[in-house]
Amino acid sequence: MLYYWSAQFFSFKDCAHGLAADIYFLVDSSWSMGQENFEHVRQFLYSVVKALHEVGGGRFKFALVQYSGSPQTEFQLNTYPTTQGILAHIKAMTYRGGGTRTGLGLDFLIRAHLNTASGSRAGEGVAQVVVVLTDGRSQDDVAEPAQVLQLAGVEVFAVGVQDAVDLELREMASQPYDAHVFNVDSFLALRDIIQDLVVGLCSAVTQAGDAPVAVEAPVAAEGTGNKKGATRCLFFFCLCLTSLALSHVAFCSVLSLSPLKAQESADLVLLIDGSKNIGAANFTLVRDLALRIIEGLDVGRDTIRVALALYSTNPETQFYLNSYDSKAAVLDAVKGLTFTGGNESNLGAALEEVAKSLLSQTAGGRAEEGVPQAVVVISAGASTDDTGVGDRALKKANVLTFGVVIGSTATADLETVATDKGFVLSAPDFRALVVKNSGKTIHKTICKRLCILLTRRNFRHLL
Repeated sequence: MLYYWSAQFFSFKDCAHGLAADIYFLVDSSWSMGQENFEHVRQFLYSVVKALHEVGGGRFKFALVQYSGSPQTEFQLNTYPTTQGILAHIKAMTYRGGGTRTGLGLDFLIRAHLNTASGSRAGEGVAQVVVVLTDGRSQDDVAEPAQVLQLAGVEVFAVGVQDAVDLELREMASQPYDAHVFNVDSFLALRDIIQDLVVGLCSAVTQAGDAPVAVEAPVAAEGTGNKKGATRCLFFFCLCLTSLALSHVAFCSVLSLSPLKAQESADLVLLIDGSKNIGAANFTLVRDLALRIIEGLDVGRDTIRVALALYSTNPETQFYLNSYDSKAAVLDAVKGLTFTGGNESNLGAALEEVAKSLLSQTAGGRAEEGVPQAVVVISAGASTDDTGVGDRALKKANVLTFGVVIGSTATADLETVATDKGFVLSAPDFRALVVKNSGKTIHKTICKRLCILLTRRNFRHLL
């Protein structure tokens, strides 16, 4: 079989200027592609890998994942000691077929490949580059895993064929898009972009230079209440459990940050509607949501401090950031919460109380130490007072605000006060707070997005 290779690539000899790179290919093999077109994909991969080997030699390592309804590793970075083994594998690779779950493929790549055990050299400062090839719209969300890769400093190239959606390719790709997004009308036309892709990959490696991208972090110290398999990043506060299908390496950075303590920590306030909007019968479900959020975090005096307040006519603080030193004590306090009730739902007054008191140094807040601060508002009805003053105070203090809406009447209020509208989650009813929806639960989504939000906050702080 003829593979797309030409001597033209020799003119780009050592275009990466002697730098190394770990290059991951994530390739769509869904039913929409078909066996004949898959042959073109194999030829494309063969030519790109061979060209990169010519310009990067042994400094470039390669991994390949096929995805459809479910992803599968073809080979890891450390599977083959020579490029000849990789090329032979690509020649023999079989077409799988299935759906098009690109988001799941990205999640799998992050979890299964971006770690030292799989051969990643990120901890040595080696550039991490992902090439995604797809021929259609994804059946799941690509934005979140793409954001994880972006925050970890991974360069992402998106190659679309035929029915691929340009907006989705841009969601995945790094910027500038004109250098990271390729979209062709047919599989045969893939041969026409090989040279530009190789040059673009070389350029990305060169620009990355010897700057570290990501590093694995140790499991949190004894006493933090972590579950088995949990890890903690050096760069930010969140305990990303393996059940989230996201690897800790994607959230970590070896940037020299000082003090380190400030980057491992966060102050988190749970602000819960305690009015008649919730009702006594539903309060236990809201309380269970709060418990599950806390269980997914690395709570402790030196890591994540948690405070909680209920609000109705007036805000009522249940405990402060410095009230408890351990996760177990915080969980016990939440389990002891009782429904207070009230005819009004004054979210504005509650936000003012959070800004003025709950996040203060006296109450255990660590903003002056550079520790990021966040608020999660759980609401089931529109605010009965103006939220403007409290909202402005929190935004002025760079506090990140996250929202959970039960029903729809509180959506407008929470989208106004949230740091980003995309970080307002909604549940159609109270039971949906703790029931799986398409494999996800709200508390896991909150943990994941809080990770992203606070990482963003740290990046803004450093710039």
